[in-house]
Amino acid sequence: MKSCCLSLLVATLLLVLFAMFLWSWTDEDVLPEAPTAEEAAAAALAALPPPPPTPKEKAEALTGLELVLIPAGSFLMGSLPSEKGHDRDEAPQHEVHITQPFWMSKYEVTNGQYLQFRDTMGNPYPQYWSYDRYNGPHQPVVGVSWDDAVAFCDWAGMVLPTEAQWEYAARAGTTTRFWSGDTEEDLARVAWSDLNRLEGGAHPVGEKPANAFGLHDIHGNVWEWTADWYGRYKAEAQTDPTGPSKGDFRLYRGGSWANWHDRARDSRSADRYWLSPEAFSEDLGFRPILPIPPGEEPAEVEAPGAGSQSPPGSEADPGEKPSEAPATEVDKAPAKEAAAQ
Repeated sequence: MKSCCLSLLVATLLLVLFAMFLWSWTDEDVLPEAPTAEEAAAAALAALPPPPPTPKEKAEALTGLELVLIPAGSFLMGSLPSEKGHDRDEAPQHEVHITQPFWMSKYEVTNGQYLQFRDTMGNPYPQYWSYDRYNGPHQPVVGVSWDDAVAFCDWAGMVLPTEAQWEYAARAGTTTRFWSGDTEEDLARVAWSDLNRLEGGAHPVGEKPANAFGLHDIHGNVWEWTADWYGRYKAEAQTDPTGPSKGDFRLYRGGSWANWHDRARDSRSADRYWLSPEAFSEDLGFRPILPIPPGEEPAEVEAPGAGSQSPPGSEADPGEKPSEAPATEVDKAPAKEAAAQ
């Protein structure tokens, strides 16, 4: 009898100890449940920086260009060596502060719009005007030099963007290779390049989605002249940089339907190219900006201009075609390689 009671007592004690062990292990050592997909997505979204504001657009002014407001802000200009396609003149990546908002053309300047300037001022036709694949009224104008682009801007009461303004506007708050992401598929969704281009020419402007600032074709379709002379970057933070005070080459950005290196490299937000100011190409155009004076409210600014131009979607006549073939273009790729020496 005593043996039976002792066995029962030992068994009860063992059960109590085992229960205490289970309670202790459950209370302290159980791993938390994995978050659901919705919880993970919400956490990732909360970690992202705030998106740029909803694009604010100006009604068409005398120039006929549709403008979107680019707010003041800061960004990292250039790229790190780890970025796919990185070029040495994109380093060092550095902080840039854009202190003043500005209006920027929603689209690249079209042939129809450039023709209004040409007819008013009596300037020559752009190069390649005699070729049908380059003179559609809604295609971006090409075959224009930096000097030609500046002449148009002077007529329209506008200017070319600085290189920093251009990259800031192109990125629209992003840090990826393109505003749409890092892959070729991301580029193809928002840009005409040699990944998906028409045979031998640019598409009409505005066919691809706009970035968060409301800019269409900021990657691909045609390259875009900027105001700056070419120069090397500095590591120090910069405020409203304008590039060197003099030089031999003017910078242009954005890639085109005929990228010269690989399919995506030239269309990256950080990529830089340059040519002499009098040079031109079949895939090089421009996109002007309208500066906003310090202290002036953006809503109060009206874009000046000398004549009404046809915006995308209008039926502008491309005009008569010159009988002479255009002059020989300057090859961009050797120019960049020579300048990098």
